[in-house]
Amino acid sequence: MNIPNVAIFFGIVDCDLLSIISKGKGIFIDVGSNVGIYSLAASQTFDKVFAFEPSEVTFNLLNQNISLNESGNITIMRV
Repeated sequence: MNIPNVAIFFGIVDCDLLSIISKGKGIFIDVGSNVGIYSLAASQTFDKVFAFEPSEVTFNLLNQNISLNESGNITIMRV
């Protein structure tokens, strides 16, 4: 999956963040990860992704999204 295509699909317009994600290496931390759009994009280029989401309902959706996409390098935390 091409990261700019992910951005277009979800209507993301944060080009600076997408530029950082596309160069990925090491660890990516997503605070307030919502359903994991940035986390999933970052999981393609970063070695490890940590996604933090405080809302219980949204955290459950995030968990389902990560599972559906079989992203083994994302660790999610509800905090």
